[in-house]
Amino acid sequence: IDLQNCASLTEIPSSIGNLSSLEQLDLRRCVLLTEIPISIGNLSSLEQLQLGGCVLLREIPNLIGNLSSLEQLDLQNCESLIEIPSSIGNLFSLKQLFFFFLVKISLKQLDLSFLDQFDIQGCVSLTEIPNSIRNLSSLEQLNLQDCESLTEIPSSIGNLSFLKQLDLGGCVLLTEIPSSIENLSSLEQLDLKGCVSLTEIPSSIGNLSSLEQLYLSYFGEFDIHGCLGGCVLLRKIPNSIGYLSCLDQLDLRNCVSLIEIPNSIGNLYSLKYLNLYG
Repeated sequence: IDLQNCASLTEIPSSIGNLSSLEQLDLRRCVLLTEIPISIGNLSSLEQLQLGGCVLLREIPNLIGNLSSLEQLDLQNCESLIEIPSSIGNLFSLKQLFFFFLVKISLKQLDLSFLDQFDIQGCVSLTEIPNSIRNLSSLEQLNLQDCESLTEIPSSIGNLSFLKQLDLGGCVLLTEIPSSIENLSSLEQLDLKGCVSLTEIPSSIGNLSSLEQLYLSYFGEFDIHGCLGGCVLLRKIPNSIGYLSCLDQLDLRNCVSLIEIPNSIGNLYSLKYLNLYG
């Protein structure tokens, strides 16, 4: 059922629970919708539930946990949503979860072992990521871009052995990256652009043998500690950068104190893009 952009729609009838074969329900940008009927929990065949842009939606019913076939849940720009029910942990088929710009949201227990894409971009009130993120054992993409109140990443992130993309760009209060990041053996892209409070990068980053793209530009008062880093106080890149054999993009723009590049950069046989602007 496609009901997106139904600007006058204020409620969904409870009889929707009788549509036992329904696979997709699109309610994006139904801007007057304030609630979802609990009967939605009867949609055992539902694979996609799209609620993005329902700016007055205040809560998600607990019975959402009964949607055993659900693979994608889109809640982006649901500005009035404060809490996600814990029953979401029962969605064992869920693969994609989009929380773009949920400005009031906080995260509690995360138990979605089959989730492969988790997008929390722009959740400006989010102050922490729970340790239970370790339970997202199938996760391949984690986007925390512009979570402006986030101050730390739990060490349990190191349990995400299948993670390929980690985006922390614009997390302006983030002060450190846990050394456990070295356990992300599948990580291909790490984006730290605009993390202006970050003062050091752990030396363990040199163990990311699958890393292809590393973005460290536009830092604030950054002091080198360990094997990689970048911006105004960075004078050199240590020889250990040569261990990143899969790296094909290195962005160190505005590292104004950088005076030399180590010879070991010659070991980066996969490097295609190097930006030292500024």
